Amino acid sequence: MRVGSANGEAVYLRRARRTFHAVRVNGRSLRSGFIIVCLLLACTVLAGMGVQGAGFVNTDLIAIGFGRILPAFGYAEGSAGLIGPDLSDPYQVLCRSMPAISANAGLSEKYGALQQNGVVVKRNKAPAQSAEPEAYVLDNGQTVMEMDMGDGGDDIALRNETDYAIDVEGLRSKPLTFDMQSGGPKVLIVHTHTSEAYMPTAQYNYTPTDTGRTEDNRFNVVRVGEEIAKELEAAGISVVHDTSLNDYPSYNGSYTKTMGVIEDNLAKYPSIEIVLDVHRDYTEREDGTLLKPVTTIDGQKTAQVMFVVGTDAMDLYHPNWRDNLSFAFHINDKLNALYPNLVRCVNIRTERFNQHATKGSMILEMGSNSNTLEEAIRLGQYVGKGIAAVLNEQ
Repeated sequence: MRVGSANGEAVYLRRARRTFHAVRVNGRSLRSGFIIVCLLLACTVLAGMGVQGAGFVNTDLIAIGFGRILPAFGYAEGSAGLIGPDLSDPYQVLCRSMPAISANAGLSEKYGALQQNGVVVKRNKAPAQSAEPEAYVLDNGQTVMEMDMGDGGDDIALRNETDYAIDVEGLRSKPLTFDMQSGGPKVLIVHTHTSEAYMPTAQYNYTPTDTGRTEDNRFNVVRVGEEIAKELEAAGISVVHDTSLNDYPSYNGSYTKTMGVIEDNLAKYPSIEIVLDVHRDYTEREDGTLLKPVTTIDGQKTAQVMFVVGTDAMDLYHPNWRDNLSFAFHINDKLNALYPNLVRCVNIRTERFNQHATKGSMILEMGSNSNTLEEAIRLGQYVGKGIAAVLNEQ
């Protein structure tokens, strides 16, 4: 069992001074919350005005501060449904009120730097490899480095960005309880960032709507979701593939929009127990080199997958996140048995990512921006086969 920073990814610690915690209401620091919010909101406003050096603000820190304040005044997550004004969700409250913060939240997620409780985790670093990785230069001068970021086979590579201790073996061996016998769709596939696309090739060439994005579903992650759906359906598992464009006209608020899509489908098809949010990752070194997660299966280059599982670490309602994690572990083990090195790691996050909707929800990062669609399509086929095997063998 391998637990810790997966694939040799570097972890940088920033010790935050824990001061001004004298006043506490309902177990939270009201005073520190106001201080954090005021300072970081000021930086956000300056960044929006174009002031250099002010754009470092990460909304996770703002969320922490705001999260301290709202509960102190008696706000709590309501029971009016899975979507709507969620006053205990700092992102929803802040992003709806201040577009500048929404923009920062999107950039924070895109470039993958988490700042929480004084810990900064730089994600998507290159794993240690014995073989020299293959590198080439694009027409725009940017270097792409192909790297096998696989977790190595029998073990689970775990990247835990929370303070929770994870019972890996317990969750790994926990029986799944999905009802695969009764009628109706069992799996919902959605795409929060629907327009995420891959490196254009001669076979799959497209005109980008934005950098690395296209609204043409023939060339974005919807195409990869189709492959997963085909494999599940071929195995007798009924699927709803919702291709709603959730990140346009605005990338910001896409998770809120997707939550509405999920809730609508769960109301229409109450038999759904599994929600797969299919994305593609963005992997880049600090020097601008793009990292391409790729392995070879049956002589063909194939993109690699990372499972992202949210938690309740930010005090958002999510009581069953360990069930989601157990499901991810089962899929990880099955894929390792069928296609060693196809899985990069299981990434446990402080954010919730709409995964409180069911006990079988997760994000699938299907390759990266430097992978080709051909490589991602192959990955979709293999991941679909693996998930089908897990569900039919439970």
